[in-house]
Amino acid sequence: MRMTSSFYANLAILVMVLMFVSWVSHYLVQKVISKSRLDKFYSASSVMLQVLGSIAGVMQAFVVVSFWNDYQDAANSTHQEVENLTVTYRNITLLKDSDTKNVLLQSYVTYLNSVVMDEIPGHSHGQGSDTRTQLAIDNFWNALQTLAQEINTDSQRIVLQAIIMDANTAAKLRQHRVNGINSTDANLLWVVLIVSALLVMIVMGTLNIGQKEAIYYLLSFALACIFSLMITVSYDYSTPYEGTITVSNQAYISLIHSLPRIP
Repeated sequence: MRMTSSFYANLAILVMVLMFVSWVSHYLVQKVISKSRLDKFYSASSVMLQVLGSIAGVMQAFVVVSFWNDYQDAANSTHQEVENLTVTYRNITLLKDSDTKNVLLQSYVTYLNSVVMDEIPGHSHGQGSDTRTQLAIDNFWNALQTLAQEINTDSQRIVLQAIIMDANTAAKLRQHRVNGINSTDANLLWVVLIVSALLVMIVMGTLNIGQKEAIYYLLSFALACIFSLMITVSYDYSTPYEGTITVSNQAYISLIHSLPRIP
């Protein structure tokens, strides 16, 4: 979905479009159906509009909240991922100094930099897993496997076990973050928002209140404003509704800056 960059311009455009749809519907209904027949079924059409409007509102709210929750779950996974990566680094520093440990730390820093520079920026464009980040992760695990062969004390084995456990948890959380990108189809949201709004505005055209058409247009304007506001706000916060997430990379950057220079 593409709109202007201005919230108020989008709101005004949507209101005018929905009002135009309502006016065309009202005009056609009055041309096709006689005024006496419209007056006869006015009560039924009024109730029908109320029911349809309520159903549309509930459906819109349900879909919007559903998409937002998926986004929030992915964002929460990101914060937990950073926590596990932080603990992983702290545990690596507890290992005995060696060339293999330095290789492990270097591959770890490379992995973190790839997450910040390659993978997370791609999320805002609907891209999930990044091949460069995946390669960095594989290199990290290879370095960890090489280091494990040098562990020969119980205390170091305990530290290694903690590193593997936290790194595995971080990997699962990363996969959850990536799945949040790949599994979201934003088209459903816009179909529900726009089609339901158009349908209610079209049905609004069946209302005929004789000489009080000013009231009709006032009601149409109120409905148009409500639906337009819903669509515009969703678009203004469209990150979760476009099938993308833009998580803050500041936590990753802070973690990278806390790392010592690797020899």
